[in-house]
Amino acid sequence: TKNDIQDNVISVIKTHNRGKSVRKLKKATKPKTYASKREVVIPTKLAKQIYDYIGKLPSLKPTDRIFDFSINTAGQFIARRAEALGLPHISPHNMRHAYGSTLLLKSNDAAMVAHQMGHSSTQTFLTTYAHMLPKENTKAASYMDELMSSVIK
Repeated sequence: TKNDIQDNVISVIKTHNRGKSVRKLKKATKPKTYASKREVVIPTKLAKQIYDYIGKLPSLKPTDRIFDFSINTAGQFIARRAEALGLPHISPHNMRHAYGSTLLLKSNDAAMVAHQMGHSSTQTFLTTYAHMLPKENTKAASYMDELMSSVIK
C-alpha cells in the first residue's frame, strides 16, 4: 500500500493470500514468520519508479494495494515477455534467487541479505546460497596468512 512505502523504505508487514477462488483475495494477514516482517531499503531509482506509478493512480487510497494482481499473474506476464524476447523461462521465484545471489556476491554480507529477503535466520539463507561463496574459503586462508605472517617470522 501507499502507507507501506516511505522515503525509499518498504515496510513488509502483511501478506496477501488468495482464498479458494482464484479471483477472490483474502484480507491481508501477518507474514508467515517474524523475520518476514521487515523494512527493506530500496534503490532510489526503483523508489522513483514506484512513486511515479503511484502518481498515475489518482483514486488509490492509502490502504489500497499498489499492484492489484497475484504472484501467479505476475509470473505469467514475465514468462510471456521473456518468451517474446527470446529469453529463457524466468519466474518471480527465479528472480528472487537472482536478487539474493547477486546481492550476496556483491556484499559478502549474508546477514544483511537474509534480512532483506525475510529469512528467519542467516543459517536458513546460507543453506540455499552458500554455494555462491566459493572464493570466501580462499579469502579466509589469505586473511589468516596475513595475520600469521605478522606473528610468525
